[in-house]
Formats: sequence, C-alpha cells, structure tokens
Amino acid sequence: METSKAIEELFETVKQKLTGMEKVYMAFEKCFLNTITTTVKRLDDGSSYVITGDIPAMWLRDSTCQIRPYLVLAKKDLAIAQMIKGLIHRQFKYIRLDPYANAFNESANGHCWEQDE
Repeated sequence: METSKAIEELFETVKQKLTGMEKVYMAFEKCFLNTITTTVKRLDDGSSYVITGDIPAMWLRDSTCQIRPYLVLAKKDLAIAQMIKGLIHRQFKYIRLDPYANAFNESANGHCWEQDE
C-alpha cells in the first residue's frame, strides 16, 4: 500500500504540532508507514493479511492493534478502509476455521508450533 493524500495531510498536521521536535516527527512518520508498507498484504480474495512478528504469521490480537492507528483515516481514504475491511474478513475466516487458535499462516502450509486435530 502506498501513501495517500489522507496520510500526507495527517503527517502535515502532526508535523505542525511537533514543531521543534523533528526527530520525534521522523520517528512517528517511519512508524506510521511501517505497517502499511512492510506488513500488510492484500490478498486476491480482497482480504488483508498482516504479518505481526518475527515469523510470517498473523496473530489475531496483534493484527488488530497494528491496524488501529489507521482507523482515523478510514473515512477519508478508501484504500485504508478496504484494508481494514479486508482484515476483518480475514480474521473472521480464521476464527471460523479454528476459534481457539490465536495465530495463522497466510496459507495452510503446515508451518506450526504443534499439530492440532
């Protein structure tokens, strides 16, 4: 996902509020962009997969937390709204698959901590 007008407007607002704190602003910008540029993947079915740690898996709780900062932009940015909608669809797909699991691989590739019935 690329930056959008809504993200640029948010950055300008934050930059103005952090006048004189350029290092803090730069950290904010890098952190804010990190999730959407490095960990969110839009899948062919329209859902969103969020890598949430040091392994290529999506933890349900963590994927929600990683996307939460983007909620403020969803009304202004269709791509962000679709990313969030896609994440909700993906999470519910996983919950229906195994309501007791807390993390899922992007595909059923057998990479897991322990086999389950």
